Parts: sequence; C-alpha cells; structure tokens
Amino acid sequence: MKHTITFILTLLTFFVIANTAWAQGGAISVYYCPVVGDEPPLGCGCDPNGRVPFPEGTPVCVFWDNNHNGPDEADVIVPLGNEPGQCSQNCWPVGCGGPGYFFTDPLFALTNLPQTPDTALYYFRVSGTTCCWESRVFSVATGLNPDVFFTEADWTCGNEPCCVGFEIPTPVSNVQASDDQFCLAVDVTWEHSGQNVTGFSIFVNGESRVFTSADQRHATVDLCMDGETQIGVQTINGCETADIVSNTGSTYLRRFLPGIGGTYTGGSDIEIHLSRPPTDGYCAAYLWFDLFSNDTHVARLCSLVDAAQPVVLDLTCQLPIQDLTNCFIVLSDTNPTNSCGTSDTTETFNITVDAETDPGVVREFSLAQNYPNPFNPETRIEFTTPSNADVTLSVYDLNGRLVNTLVSSSMPAGKHFATWNGRSASGSAVAAGLYFYQLRAGNQVETKKMLFLK
Repeated sequence: MKHTITFILTLLTFFVIANTAWAQGGAISVYYCPVVGDEPPLGCGCDPNGRVPFPEGTPVCVFWDNNHNGPDEADVIVPLGNEPGQCSQNCWPVGCGGPGYFFTDPLFALTNLPQTPDTALYYFRVSGTTCCWESRVFSVATGLNPDVFFTEADWTCGNEPCCVGFEIPTPVSNVQASDDQFCLAVDVTWEHSGQNVTGFSIFVNGESRVFTSADQRHATVDLCMDGETQIGVQTINGCETADIVSNTGSTYLRRFLPGIGGTYTGGSDIEIHLSRPPTDGYCAAYLWFDLFSNDTHVARLCSLVDAAQPVVLDLTCQLPIQDLTNCFIVLSDTNPTNSCGTSDTTETFNITVDAETDPGVVREFSLAQNYPNPFNPETRIEFTTPSNADVTLSVYDLNGRLVNTLVSSSMPAGKHFATWNGRSASGSAVAAGLYFYQLRAGNQVETKKMLFLK
C-alpha cells in the first residue's frame, strides 16, 4: 500500500505598510501530524519500512528558493524580522503526536506576500545525522488556495545530512557533568543559543553515545564504569559540527556501611547495610554479593537483580556451613549486559560451624519448598544431605525437559542451598509458569513444584 505524506498549508493574510511590490503579509500553518491516513513519519531512512523517525525537537526549517531553481546549496534560510523578505519564525521542532511529525506553531508569518503566485519561493528542510528531507518549492500569494497538500512524491529524501542554515555551529559552553551522583548514569547539561543547530551529540571518552534534539540542553548518559569519565558535547548542524566541549563526571557505585567483621556462625544470616546514593529515587543497578576466603571465591551469597526497584539499603544473606577464615564480601555493580567492576569490599571476618550446624551430624535427606514461591526474579532452594554424596539439583519444565542445573558436584553432609533466577542454562529468560525442581543425592530423589511469575 502506498503511503501518503500530507502537508496542509493554511494561508491567513494581513496588510502591512511598505513601498514594495510585496505589499501584503501572510501567515501559514503547516501541519504534518498523524491524523490523515497512515502516512509514515519523517526520519532517517528513505524506505518507510526501515525509517527511524526524527526525534521530537528536531528542527524543521523553511528556506527561500532565491534563484528559482529548486532546493540547492545557494538557498538560504528565510531570515527573521519584520521587513519584506523576512518572517516571524523560520524553524519549528518535530513533535505533533509523536516523533517524525510537526506543525508550525506559532505560525509562519511573512511580510513579503506577493499579489500573484507566479514564482516558487519556499520549501521545507529537515536534517538528521544520516539523512536530509527537502520538500518541493511552493508559492504563497494573496488569494492562494489555503489548503495545499504535499504527498510523498513531493519530497526528496537523501541519505546524507544537510545543513540547516549553512553556518558552522558555535560550540556549546558551560558543560556540567554529575560527579558521583547517579547509579550507572551521568547527568550532563550545557548552554547554547540554539542558532544553526539540528541537535547535539554526547560523547563518552571520545565516543559518540547519545544524540539529542536541538531544543534540549540536558541528557542522561547510561554508563557502566568506575572512576572519572570524560563527557563531551558537540553542536551539530546537519552537515557541520563544532568542536567538542568536555568535562569529567562519574557514576555512583553502591558501598557498604561499616559493621561487618568479627566471627559468624556457619549457616547463619548476615545483615548487609548499604549507603544511600546522593540522589533519591531509583538506582537502576544489579548488585551481586560474593564471599571470598583468603582471596579465593567461595560462593555467591545473594543478589539484587530487579533494576526497577527503589533503592535497597538493607538485605539479609546466608553464610555457608563451613569453617572459613579471612573472609570478606565483594559488592559488584552491573547492568543487564555489562559489569561495572567492584564497588566495595567489607572488612575481614571468620565463619565457624557449631554443633547444631556441623555437617558431620547425620540428618535426613530432604528438599525444602523454595522461597519465595511464587517468585520473581529469584528464589532460594534449601536441601539437606545426610552424608557426603554426588548431588544434582535440576529444574525441569512441565514437559520434563531440563531447563537448568543449579548444583552438580560432590557435597558434604549438612544443610545447603541454591538460588534460581528464572533463566535457562544458556542464560535466556524462561517463560512464566510452573516448573519442577529435583534433588538427587546418591540413590535418593525428591521433586517439588515452584511457580515463576513475570
């Protein structure tokens, strides 16, 4: 089905006093909003199926075809002013029901309206970082039909950026980047007059990461790194760029509050307390807590893997049932795909096993109900083995297919636990629903059900 791009130009007229052939002014309303048919948005990508719409705020500007031969490099943007040949506003931001659409609000008011539409004078231009759209030229005149419709055939789409103004833009000033304020993000602000600008590019350590529209002076850049980071802002005018202006910023990685130290009983809970970030609200970070003994990794004690939850300051983890010395817990910050590195470590402490939790004491073979149940995103499964044995703890779907193996090793007698985060052995998230978990130790087998929610 052919898509139709429609512009509606409504012409309003008013009289001005001037000793010129351009004796009457006018105001034009130009609409390209998602209200007529199924017209695709304007954006980079000449094929509508692969087009990326222009973000809201991208300027759409009106040019004067001063040599009467259609859009070319000799044309200039219609100048601002109240004299004949000038207009009240020459650029408008994209944003009329969504990205890729716009309308001229306030009106495109002219003081150079001719008496007859004998010469094509104007056209619209909008540019992105990898594309340029130019409309066909159109006339304005007293008595012109107030409704002028443009179809997609009236537009030329190119896969190279074009200038909106033809002047190299001036650099931004007063770039400010947040320092140790936001979890996994840096907030950056800057100043600019807005002249000859199609947008701004935000750089992280010299690499372009974020593109913002021309009317923005603020951006939040997602980061996953520790220490100071160079944040730069570059002014863009379609085909021209200014020098990058930079400042340093850093993310806020979570930290332990003092208090962990001394001696703990194996199998007991350990209370962990975290510092509050300087900013309130959400801290979109995944936190992992790993136990080390004498610089050797022992186990992952617990984790916080819901990036959308409010800031968590306190949590409880369970220590393993074994004697360990020179222990410490390592806190790591990550996002869903990258590790930001070690945030903090606790002071050292020791773990001892008392008679009640001594794994040498014979116990019954048992598999506890997982907790929480139902669960999302993670659940804990506790089990007891009466003697040393090769232990396997596996998760199966309703069809009996193996989803993941949580434990597969030789284990001493005693109480143990494992966690499942709702993912398969390959790391893919599983569908919500009922699952079975099965414990095997020697010739003993026990199976239970658990419910995973999304």
